[in-house]
Amino acid sequence: MSSWIEKHIERAISQTVAGFGDWCVTLESSDSEDRWVQITWETVNFAFPSTDDPTTVLATLPGTPLVELVAAEPGSYVTISHGASESLPRLAELVAAYMRDVLSVTPDPSLWIVSEQQI
Repeated sequence: MSSWIEKHIERAISQTVAGFGDWCVTLESSDSEDRWVQITWETVNFAFPSTDDPTTVLATLPGTPLVELVAAEPGSYVTISHGASESLPRLAELVAAYMRDVLSVTPDPSLWIVSEQQI
């Protein structure tokens, strides 16, 4: 279920490496625009609708190498750093689990709108 997410992570990485600036791939729930994930070469930024401690919530997700909490604001967002291609495919599994467990949206590609931009 996470292979489509892995392709988008690889896209953000490859576009940045190819010299297109800092590339961002955004996945937005087709049912709720306040449920989103933004992927860049170095970070993943998630909508964080919960008021719980982000560290506690992230600890419930699959362990992923080279991932670290960078910033968080309960009720708004959580940002993690990652080790780019060295974190794959487990980073994609973490994103899929986050979609399902935190955002309450099935990580099915038909339920997500994908957009890309240079930032």
